Amino acid sequence: MKTTVIISGFGGQGVMSAGKMLADTASELGLNAIYLPEYGPQQRGGKAKCTVSVSDKNDTVYSPLKRYCDCLIALNDLSLQTFLPQLKKGGILVMNTSIIKSEPDRDDIKIIKVPADDIAMKVKNPKAGNLIILGALTAAAGLIKGEDFKSSIEKRFKSKGQAVINSNLAAFDEGQKLGKIV
Repeated sequence: MKTTVIISGFGGQGVMSAGKMLADTASELGLNAIYLPEYGPQQRGGKAKCTVSVSDKNDTVYSPLKRYCDCLIALNDLSLQTFLPQLKKGGILVMNTSIIKSEPDRDDIKIIKVPADDIAMKVKNPKAGNLIILGALTAAAGLIKGEDFKSSIEKRFKSKGQAVINSNLAAFDEGQKLGKIV
């Protein structure tokens, strides 16, 4: 089964690192994955979007570009308005309600509201909003098991020390809790 995820926001929100981490984790688990980053010339504040497609071992991913995505992560209002029409019926929307104040105008999708920036401050890790969002997505979509993703987090942040690992795991766990209630 193929799953395509669009992750969108503005530069500095961790859009690209979230997409890369999702694709890398899937690959480490033996799944097929493609990561396609798209961003403007600005480093912070400009538009940022990436598309990740993941499939099981028996299903090859030739391109991450599809007319409709299965899951959408929207980290700001512009991303929600721009990419919501590309989310297929029955798809999953994970939205950062710390920034997004508008309500999606669709009743044919699952909506997970995650105050990612607020939670990141609560766990004393202001850069972890993307991990919180990924926690919610992985729990809701069943794309990658939470324990497998947590193992990947531990590997990625090993060089930064145990305190950073623990903080990122705590952030991911908070997102997982929100994704499981849908």
